[in-house]
Amino acid sequence: MKIQYTREIKVNAALTNGYQTFCDIQHPLAYKYGWVYLHRHVASIKYNRWLNSKEIVHHKDGDRLNNNPDNLEVLNRSEHGQEHFPPQQKKRKCKFCGKYSLRVGIAECRLSYCSPECHGNGSKKIDWPAPEVIKEWLWREPTTKIAAQLGVSDKAIDKFRKKHGLEKPPRGYWRKVETGSL
Repeated sequence: MKIQYTREIKVNAALTNGYQTFCDIQHPLAYKYGWVYLHRHVASIKYNRWLNSKEIVHHKDGDRLNNNPDNLEVLNRSEHGQEHFPPQQKKRKCKFCGKYSLRVGIAECRLSYCSPECHGNGSKKIDWPAPEVIKEWLWREPTTKIAAQLGVSDKAIDKFRKKHGLEKPPRGYWRKVETGSL
């Protein structure tokens, strides 16, 4: 049984989600207000059946406006995901914990770690001194100087301070020390 569609198709000038559409309220593939995606209609004609809602039409060349039947293929959600984001075949050893894992869809700099936790632990720049030592330093000199000595930013010092509940001099303290008004 060959599906028949004899109505005239007038493609909408504006694109919907980057795809061409036409309007036919009685069309089997029509969605809200009778709009039909042209590529889904063309694929249905090509495969001689109406597509169901779980089927996805993939444009082989990546051009959403190329609705040539030879450029369209019907895939399920999993197959379509693999077309756009193929899994990496190479397992990588985590620099921090040593486990092997596949890391897909993340920044290249994080591929050396198996998880965000290992990335955070493995990419630490320094071995922090004891909180008591940092507390003493905070009252001896400004955080910018401490940060320079440790090779981190003053923001890193501030985060460490907050994490360990350490007090620091109030704003303007070092200026008062410098001018001798304290």
